[in-house]
Amino acid sequence: MRVILFGGGHANGSNGEVYMWEGATRQWRLAFHSTSYIALPGCGVRSVAGSLNAPASAHTYSNQLWLPKLQRFITFGGAQHYSGAPWVISDEAGNTLRMAGPFTLDMTLAGQGYVGAGTGTNVKRIGTISEGVDLPGANAWKNRDWRKDHPNTAVAAVATVGRSAVVTEENGHDVIYWHGGGPGGTSKDLMRAELVDDDYRNDILSVAGGAWNNSTSDAQAAYDPVRKIFLDGSYRSTLVDAIGGWDLTTQGAGNRFFSCPISGIVGPDAAEFIANMDNTRYGNIYDERRKCFVVYSRKGALYELKPPVSGPLTTGWRVRKLTANHASMLVDGDTQGDSVYESGLTGKWKRSKRLDVYIHLQHPIEGNIWMFKPLDWLDPRT
Repeated sequence: MRVILFGGGHANGSNGEVYMWEGATRQWRLAFHSTSYIALPGCGVRSVAGSLNAPASAHTYSNQLWLPKLQRFITFGGAQHYSGAPWVISDEAGNTLRMAGPFTLDMTLAGQGYVGAGTGTNVKRIGTISEGVDLPGANAWKNRDWRKDHPNTAVAAVATVGRSAVVTEENGHDVIYWHGGGPGGTSKDLMRAELVDDDYRNDILSVAGGAWNNSTSDAQAAYDPVRKIFLDGSYRSTLVDAIGGWDLTTQGAGNRFFSCPISGIVGPDAAEFIANMDNTRYGNIYDERRKCFVVYSRKGALYELKPPVSGPLTTGWRVRKLTANHASMLVDGDTQGDSVYESGLTGKWKRSKRLDVYIHLQHPIEGNIWMFKPLDWLDPRT
């Protein structure tokens, strides 16, 4: 099992190295060295390997996934370093040609001292030993350049950066749903990409759900592949509509976003759940074995969240607390989401199908990995 980290952003740093935590050793390792970056007017920073061959450092929100069928890491990026804009494809003069698609990363050569892009594209600091060193290149990054020549030009044109993405398997392929299409503003459509193979031109792109007075946020989404519910995760106790998403049994631009008001949340721990609701403090996953959503609160509590058994998704969401608060799982002791290091839980709450545990990445410096075993957990090794 691995936890993979890539990120940075316009207000953080331009470095683009990749890190991984390996369950076998319970240690963090450098997966790939960063490429060197140059500043281009209007484009922010760009790898010396070219904008198609390595991504710029960027805020990644909750949109980084592992693709089990393609065996690739994927990231959609966000506000990139220096410009604060989405990733773009540019020419050598720095002229923007088009918006970039997501990047995939082949982890085959991870942890062996390679730079993520081509040989010699690594950082070479003047006056240091690195100045004359050309590290071998893994050429592991690859952009799914939808806007260049994807056959579905209409959908490719609106397939923008997704702040929150989920992956599932459909038709024997990796399928990504992400909240990040037209029409613009704060309300975004739900997009779908079925990744058939390593050639992005074979990706099947479509609009899975239409925007309807919904907001976008950095909150982590989750997906129920049985009932086909995309849980948006933009919890806000100050809003009348607290829970929202899309019912994906029927897909298309006319499939409108559903919302459930606070009055539609029931269960023994509904009041506590509502009192603590905030989209930067909650993380969402779906537990396939127990057939429920599991919500992690930054105050340390875990909640089981189940949609109504039948009928509309606009009421009857049931909440049950799984654990009491655990101070040791808090982010740097930060219970209010206002740490100098942290602005939200984003994508740091995952589930391992292989181990049947919930995983939380905690603390921006120490990088602690916590695993929570459900009550009926059985050791998969036995």
